Amino acid sequence: MDVVKLNSKHIMFLIVGVATISLKTYPTVFTKLGGRDTWIAVCIASVLILAFLIFALFTGKKTGFYGFNEIYNYAFGKIGGLFTFLYLMTILMTMFESASVEANVVHTSFLLRTQTWVFLVVSVIASIIVVRKGGAAVVTTSIIALVMISLSGMLLSILTQKYKEFKYLFPILADGITSDFMLTILKILEHCVSLS
Repeated sequence: MDVVKLNSKHIMFLIVGVATISLKTYPTVFTKLGGRDTWIAVCIASVLILAFLIFALFTGKKTGFYGFNEIYNYAFGKIGGLFTFLYLMTILMTMFESASVEANVVHTSFLLRTQTWVFLVVSVIASIIVVRKGGAAVVTTSIIALVMISLSGMLLSILTQKYKEFKYLFPILADGITSDFMLTILKILEHCVSLS
């Protein structure tokens, strides 16, 4: 039985955690397109996501609909359930993709003799156990994972400080706003929004 009821503060941790995992899992996808200007694309995408979130909150407050199913049914009528199903399938497929990437990283970096599917099975079993414990367990696990990811990112930043060359960031937008730069913003939005 859930001790903690989910509210907007808990959902914030879930969304930030999922978006962070996505951005940390696929950095090469973004940097291949955006090059040295990828950080600008991330900033622009973050502002767009924030603007969309504010718009969604104001729309929800005005209409009184906050759930995805309610919003889809209100907007699309009888076929709203189909859009809810498609959204859930998108989240499920993206989670499988992220779990596969992480399992492959652990296999190639740490345990070469262990097959990738072993890590996937362990991840799925652990996820099922956490989900079966209820919303409080999901939120607690998400918060702990988010804190650990943030700490590992800060530690990595500190340990690699002497190898960083900030001159590679300049000149900023040397080629201007190109189609690859715009595609980088769209890919960042796709990865963050599809998971949240």
